[in-house]
Amino acid sequence: MEEFIRVQDARLYACHDKLVAQETKSQIENLTKWFDNGSKEITEANDDEEGGPPAGDAIGFIPDICGDNRHLYPHAGVSFGEYGAMILQKSLKALVIKTNATNLRFWGKIRGTEQDYFVAEVTADAVAADEEDAGIEGVEKHGEGVNALTYFVTNAPETGNWTALPDLKPEHLQCARETQYAFSGHLDRKVFTNPFIHFQEKFLLRAAISRITSTTNIQPVGVQRLQEESEFDLTDNVPEDGEGPVPIPTAAQMKQRNMWCHSNRNILKCNRITHVELAAPEEEGVEMEDLVKAQRAKDPYEARLKPISLDTAVQGGMPAWVIRHHGDAKEYTSANPLHPN
Repeated sequence: MEEFIRVQDARLYACHDKLVAQETKSQIENLTKWFDNGSKEITEANDDEEGGPPAGDAIGFIPDICGDNRHLYPHAGVSFGEYGAMILQKSLKALVIKTNATNLRFWGKIRGTEQDYFVAEVTADAVAADEEDAGIEGVEKHGEGVNALTYFVTNAPETGNWTALPDLKPEHLQCARETQYAFSGHLDRKVFTNPFIHFQEKFLLRAAISRITSTTNIQPVGVQRLQEESEFDLTDNVPEDGEGPVPIPTAAQMKQRNMWCHSNRNILKCNRITHVELAAPEEEGVEMEDLVKAQRAKDPYEARLKPISLDTAVQGGMPAWVIRHHGDAKEYTSANPLHPN
């Protein structure tokens, strides 16, 4: 009869398992800190004038990681999963509250041989400047140049343990340019490579992040323009009278490489954003202008808002950038009178 009728039902998944129970309890304890338990009492003395609860402290801007993970990242073949994106979002929120940064964005993820690095980019006001580096010749100040932004990294966002990377010195960038190294995922690990360097992995990681940020931040042509009588300062490309509409390119135009340009300044051969100020010449007949011209000729600046189509081709002759279109490619009538098509 047992061959035709089920006479017993063993639901083994309901059996108590100590290992599963212990792991479940550990996960609940780790995730509890990301949620408000509602135990805070609000007294009438703390109520505002309208009788409602007092407003919380304002926090810096945080991007919508969950939304980007659903709609933006998949176009590049990247996904953190719904659970991973939620944990990353809450971890970044805790970080911006802890550091009081005015702006924060998820920079990206760097693979390691043993552990991966999750990188967060925040404004420089989130971390105090290192007094030991202040005043060192050739080092750009905290909040300026290659140290304009601060970067935090973690191996596991669910732990909430974010570590601030140190500010850069010219020798760090020079070593990053001369060295090929696979990151291990351990910030304090010594780097053994040829040529030999006396730095830990965190300095090499910080230099790599700065180089990537300098060369890969792009924006559509026409969003910004150079200020009058300035070679480097940018301003929003809005009509001077403030009445005309802002030019908006079409989707067909944005599929061309010459419609995208670099938004950041390039890192010079001297491993800075700007040249070091020259000392006044002691020799007679030598003008400061001539020294500055010679310095810039030896280590030139790249033009601001340079189109990505002018970037050097990669190995094999392939272009440095490839533009792909996702979504509806049909052109619709624009409400902008400058682009009737």
